[in-house]
Amino acid sequence: MDNREETVEETQQEIDFNLNDLIDLRILLQLFSARGAVKANEMKCVGTIFDKIDNILKVKAPNAPTLETLAREQQQKLESEDEGEGGNKPNVVTI
Repeated sequence: MDNREETVEETQQEIDFNLNDLIDLRILLQLFSARGAVKANEMKCVGTIFDKIDNILKVKAPNAPTLETLAREQQQKLESEDEGEGGNKPNVVTI
């Protein structure tokens, strides 16, 4: 095996990218767009990447969390904590 083939094999072994990384990327893209971090001329590119990731996850991990499900879970957690403390905390979801 020559040096070039060894380098390719070493590089392939170092890459660790899985469905959890795609889930995180999808959530990050949702956060960026919700916070207005994407400029108008960048929206198409970001949307295309988001759609590709979303389509992969719909097939490979249909129950993977989204920004909406995480926000809903956080809201439910806050509400349950409020019930335990007599409702003294404001209902705020940080995105």
